[in-house]
Amino acid sequence: VETTLQEIKESAYKFLDSTEYEVIGTLKANEEVTPSQPESVPSTLAPVPTPTPDVPVQDTIPEGAVDENGNVVDGDLILYVCGKYMKEQGMLRNNKIVTTVMSNLGLYKALDKIGIEYDKTAVGDKYVYENMSQTGNCLGGEQSGHIIFSKYATTGDGILTSLKIMEVMLEKKQSLGKLASEVTILPQLLKNVRVNDKEAALGDPDVQKAASDVETALGNDGRLLLRQSGTEPLIRVMVEAETQELCEKYVDQVIDMLKAKGHVVEK
Repeated sequence: VETTLQEIKESAYKFLDSTEYEVIGTLKANEEVTPSQPESVPSTLAPVPTPTPDVPVQDTIPEGAVDENGNVVDGDLILYVCGKYMKEQGMLRNNKIVTTVMSNLGLYKALDKIGIEYDKTAVGDKYVYENMSQTGNCLGGEQSGHIIFSKYATTGDGILTSLKIMEVMLEKKQSLGKLASEVTILPQLLKNVRVNDKEAALGDPDVQKAASDVETALGNDGRLLLRQSGTEPLIRVMVEAETQELCEKYVDQVIDMLKAKGHVVEK
């Protein structure tokens, strides 16, 4: 008998006597976004009913949740909420969470405060699970919302993730917004730059010097991530800082050097 995903979801939530609100929205693979900014959420997201029970709302791809105030709860926040609970219950194997290099610095600072360790992998849940299968780590995922609970699955599963979030909410008797409020997400800006030669661009001493200058200026209050796309002739420049203005400044500082050295393909 063929069973649709929607039927599975309805059965799961009905069993739990829970109300689910569907959110529909996707982003193009290389669309420029600022994940920490509410206005960056795709306009195709359906409005959150008001008032609404603070039950996770599952997105398409990328996955995520919405709290009782209508705020998007991304993968970093989900990892924190579930990771902290699993640590308290003695279920967080190795006392470690697996993240990718795109996870927000705010997540790491929050994890440091509660004594949870973390590994960082390349972007892609396949790399997250590769780490988990090799180390025995049981919780990992991406900022985009692909969360892996290795006891139950080998890849991100939206229904499973939403059920695990609700488990935490019910056991802690706290709303999702309250649980996620312990993490202060830093403003983050990612820009994709089309270049002639990815390796030449990243290997350019002047580009490396510009990146080093940004890292020095940010210190412990932010970070720069400079990497190449695995599928397109793009260099991805990402900065996290205390303000969106600083993100813009430092991202553009690196891109300006890429342009000055002739690496950028002008439109």
